[in-house]
Amino acid sequence: CSPTPSEKAATEDVKDEAVVAKQNDLGNNSAHERPHEHSGHGKENELVHAAHQHDEEHEEKHEHGVHEHGRATLTVAWSNKDLAIDLQTPAYNILGFEYAPSTTEEKKRVIECIETLKTEGLIEPSAEAKCAIIAADVQTGFGAENKSKEEKTNHSDFDVFYTVKCQNPDALKAIDTGGLFAAFSNLTTLQVQWISDRGQSAQTLTPKHPILFFD
Repeated sequence: CSPTPSEKAATEDVKDEAVVAKQNDLGNNSAHERPHEHSGHGKENELVHAAHQHDEEHEEKHEHGVHEHGRATLTVAWSNKDLAIDLQTPAYNILGFEYAPSTTEEKKRVIECIETLKTEGLIEPSAEAKCAIIAADVQTGFGAENKSKEEKTNHSDFDVFYTVKCQNPDALKAIDTGGLFAAFSNLTTLQVQWISDRGQSAQTLTPKHPILFFD
């Protein structure tokens, strides 16, 4: 993983309706405590709400012990020019380990991988749509120091939320996740669910077939 420039400040409707601002401070993050806010108006709110329902189902599965290395979920929702992408993955897929980092090398790797997750090249919408990531929030599953020893050894996840703006949304035909697979070789499968003004569907992506097509 290589460090990249920090993201721009986060923005308009999809970000405000999708999630409450998450803390990027590794020491203060709490695992999967993600309150949701909805303003209750418009088609866009319905799209993001549907994406949140998917996230909640994902979290419920994890509470019941479903946690498979190599696999991750990607939820995509958009309306007009606003695109929201939520990546949820076991920390193992990103770091090669999922316990709380303790050594200098491990802590450095976490920081580098967080910066890598914020880069534009990992998840690329159709070039013709002229999309750009305007915010990327990364939340780790490494909690506070007062966690018990048992809690600290539990499986940890990364949750990455991208806020994207597309200048030409009508040209958004696909999203290429090849950069994500290339950056994190432990990741082998992405279970994708997408919803938009056009419809909704699901698709499974792999390193050999990394492109999500919007039918």
